[in-house]
Amino acid sequence: MKKLIVLFVTIFCGALFAAAEGDAGASRPPQRISHPLTGLPVEIIQGFIFPHLSAEEQEAFRSVNWEARHISPRALTFNMSTIQDHEISWVSSFLAARKDIKTLKITYLKAPLLIPALTSLQNGDFKFDALTDLDLGLNQNEISVLHTLHNIIPLASNLMGLNVNFCDLGAGGAHAIYQWLPHLRSLNIFYNKIGNAGAASVAQMPNLRILTIGSSGIGIEGAVAIAQMPELRTLDIVSNNIWG
Repeated sequence: MKKLIVLFVTIFCGALFAAAEGDAGASRPPQRISHPLTGLPVEIIQGFIFPHLSAEEQEAFRSVNWEARHISPRALTFNMSTIQDHEISWVSSFLAARKDIKTLKITYLKAPLLIPALTSLQNGDFKFDALTDLDLGLNQNEISVLHTLHNIIPLASNLMGLNVNFCDLGAGGAHAIYQWLPHLRSLNIFYNKIGNAGAASVAQMPNLRILTIGSSGIGIEGAVAIAQMPELRTLDIVSNNIWG
């Protein structure tokens, strides 16, 4: 009998402790973390979107989501995989409501849908004034990536970091990035096909401090050009044929 009483008390106390922990967790603010590129603190790492929901359903979701109501996301992952081709105005409105983001990652890029939305933002004199880092990586289509980048740049005059890894870029793509964004400080162009000519274009970027350019078909000539970059501090050039 005593054993049963002890067991009952143990279970009851454990349940009370768990409930108290749950209440504390519900009122605890989100954990602050640091963005891996800028090192700046961010309170939300992804702004999740639900394009299949109506405007009323989206607002209902936000009204019960503590983070969405109380924190303005500064880092946004924009997944376009489920957005329908007719939702250009929705995309434009969605981005326009997030002009304070500092980092933007676009996955499952749909350039024919995104570019008209960006064009409409340009026509409205909209700017991503706080945007410093853009991630278009893993979108394996050079034309789509370059067209998207070309249309984002007029909206984001303060870009410092760009990720275009696994985007099937050639030497022309690397040269376009140099022409459009010559003052980048961080560039990830890993696993593309830029070769020595593309490396020569990248090497002309005077302020670049962080460069990831592995697996990009670079030989000795391209490596020599990169080695002369005046501000370069961090270099990843693995898996290139730079040993002759």
